[in-house]
Amino acid sequence: MAQRKSGYKVVEGETYITPKWVWDVLEREYPWLILDAVDPCPAYYKVDWRDVVSEGKDIASNPPFTQGQAIAEACLGNQACALLLPATWDCAKSRVDLCNSLDAKITLTRRIRWDNLEQKKNGPSSNHAWYVWTPNRASRRLIYR
Repeated sequence: MAQRKSGYKVVEGETYITPKWVWDVLEREYPWLILDAVDPCPAYYKVDWRDVVSEGKDIASNPPFTQGQAIAEACLGNQACALLLPATWDCAKSRVDLCNSLDAKITLTRRIRWDNLEQKKNGPSSNHAWYVWTPNRASRRLIYR
């Protein structure tokens, strides 16, 4: 099935306000992570995610798409990291090693309506998933919510 164009322009800084229900999905599966995690890409704030990652704190974020791979690679093996990314993000050949070390992929079965965008009659056209890495992963899980 082909994905249609949404008709939305890219928001400056790739800032999309994530609805609470999306965070709740992650919290159901990883309550310990969401409790202490830091968002290195908070909406409307200028933060260098490298500084947050270097502090060794667990990460939970809806990062700019262009930064997802770099953030995941920087966290790998050192701290827990949960990133909200397009559902097909793991299909890229350049991310095979990174995706093979996933603890879980939590695929959202509802499409996200970003809180800071105009709500059009037609619903969103993109699918998303939480990609989760933990330092001591026990198993690889696929979860649908």
